[in-house]
Amino acid sequence: MNNLKLAFRHLIKNGVNSTINIVGFSISISACLLILVYVVGETSYDDFHQGNEHIYRVVTDDFSASPAILGPTVQAEVPGVKLATRIRSPYINMLVKANDELYTEPALSFRYIDENFFKIFSFELLQGKKDGIVSSQEKVVLTASTARRYFGDDDPIGKTISIENFIPGFSTNSFIVSGVVKDPPSNAHFKFNILASIKLFEAIQEKPLENWRMNWTWTYYELEEFARTEIVEDKMGEIVSQHVDEPPTYKLQPLEDVYLKSAQLRFPIDDVGNINYVIAFSLIGLLVLLAAIANFVNLSIAGSIRRAKEVGVKKVLGSSKNLMARQFFIESLVVTSLSAIVAMVLTLLVINFSELLLGVSLSFKLTYIPYLIFLLLVVVFVSAFIASIFPSAILTRLKIHEIVRGKFATNKKGKLTQHALIIFQFLVSIFIISAILIIDEQLDMIKSKSLGFKKEQVLIVPCEISLRDKLPLLKSELLNNTSISGVGASSRPPGFGGIWTQVYRMEGIAFAEDEYVDIGTYHIGPDFISTMEMELLEGRTFSADIKSDTAAFVINESALKELIKWGGDDWMNPLGKKMDVAPGRSRPNVYKSGPIIGVVKDFHFNSLFEEVGPLALTINYTPLKTLVVKLNSDNPMEAISFIENKWNELNIEWPFEY
Repeated sequence: MNNLKLAFRHLIKNGVNSTINIVGFSISISACLLILVYVVGETSYDDFHQGNEHIYRVVTDDFSASPAILGPTVQAEVPGVKLATRIRSPYINMLVKANDELYTEPALSFRYIDENFFKIFSFELLQGKKDGIVSSQEKVVLTASTARRYFGDDDPIGKTISIENFIPGFSTNSFIVSGVVKDPPSNAHFKFNILASIKLFEAIQEKPLENWRMNWTWTYYELEEFARTEIVEDKMGEIVSQHVDEPPTYKLQPLEDVYLKSAQLRFPIDDVGNINYVIAFSLIGLLVLLAAIANFVNLSIAGSIRRAKEVGVKKVLGSSKNLMARQFFIESLVVTSLSAIVAMVLTLLVINFSELLLGVSLSFKLTYIPYLIFLLLVVVFVSAFIASIFPSAILTRLKIHEIVRGKFATNKKGKLTQHALIIFQFLVSIFIISAILIIDEQLDMIKSKSLGFKKEQVLIVPCEISLRDKLPLLKSELLNNTSISGVGASSRPPGFGGIWTQVYRMEGIAFAEDEYVDIGTYHIGPDFISTMEMELLEGRTFSADIKSDTAAFVINESALKELIKWGGDDWMNPLGKKMDVAPGRSRPNVYKSGPIIGVVKDFHFNSLFEEVGPLALTINYTPLKTLVVKLNSDNPMEAISFIENKWNELNIEWPFEY
């Protein structure tokens, strides 16, 4: 107790230095705690699923999806596979009608599932029975928040919802609510608002549930405890090779890796994280912590110089080395404990206002508390020990006549310790400043990088019902406004991805039966290229006045290079040459045949993580679900209000959003 009183007395006596020490140390600890919150949050995805260590997803080197038939086949034929389940989302956003109100649901909030979904994943069912809850094509399950949004406080079970823009060919667009599930936790690697039966796809003529070539579902296995993943992978490969020539290699990805180690995979089930960010932030947090401890120790050593005579007096009065070492430790422990308390309060304040202060949203969960407390205890005791051991070890060794002469001030060992700690702090500072400068350069590069189209002053208006019938009139009405300089349409906004490759054949080239050119197909309206100000390298763009343009193609540079590989130098001038396109390898019948009329400069139609691939742009009004409007006004809100009024005047059934 006396040691504690002396520690607080010393703290108050050196108020200014103590305050600086506590504030500086607490800020550093708080930075480490914030990084820890981020790291724990990123690495805790899917830990709420029971038996998550036995759950795997089927992937290839390029795709996170697999054939729908693969899951049940492997479950039936491969020992060790306890259960298999499949998940699928529509390509388009949904327009849901409930209680005579319309609601828009993003495509990834609508999931098709099978009967094993709730057996593998531990999502809590609040109403309804897991067995058979989506066994029928007419049943759906809603999350609790979605049920409240649609039906308020009424019991949703037995209520009906309808999908107003449902995909043609499906057996129904009217559903009965058969269950309510608790909203997925924030650390689930996929989210949902509505669950429907995967059996809906049985009504489609192409029979995707039986097709071995179509990678369109996310497949998950729960393995038995004795199962070995490499054996399951080998058996799975054998099964696929019986149905597909030159099949991709399907692998098992542990559930704990799905969120952080899927950034390179196409067709993601939801937003993904990046393990490299976690490693980088962890390293930075460790360096900041070590630098903070070094700084604290340095200040402790510097402060101990002034206390040399105090130590000398205590030695004269008979104080032992152990007692003095204990006093130094308690004094350091008081400072580090106060710093930890301030750091914890500061961390909680920053988390609550993280969106405002940091530009990112950090969430805090009670499950994080053990990690934070553990880090604080380690920092408090390790820092106190190191900060006390140096001055106590050095000062207690000095002779009384050395203390009186002030020899400690020039002691080589003391100086060497201080210099080493200062150098370490400078190295850490240089590293962090360099990292910040490099990151800043990367961000500047991303902001200034040419995407191949002009995104500035472009308004994106999603409309998940076909704009085919009303696009010409809407375009005419909008262009009457001087604030609008261009109106186009496309199947998806540029840069949003989701553009799949299709199979092409070229005029005059002798293809074998199973040979095709893989080129992405981007469905657009006639004025899309000019509205997005893409650079035309050869030929011309589409024209609404030329009817034959509906069969024509405009290709990008990468597509031209691909065609030259197949067709040789004759295709270096592609204008006027014809191509055929089919929907896919499983359906090789030609659905469009026409000439190439132009070549545009490569533009990023997918994420910047992906290289620009071959692409053919073609007019197809049916899938046009995105309106792009080029504004040239200093008052964009006035132009947006004008667009919304015209949208409503034309009775476009999709709610106006932008």
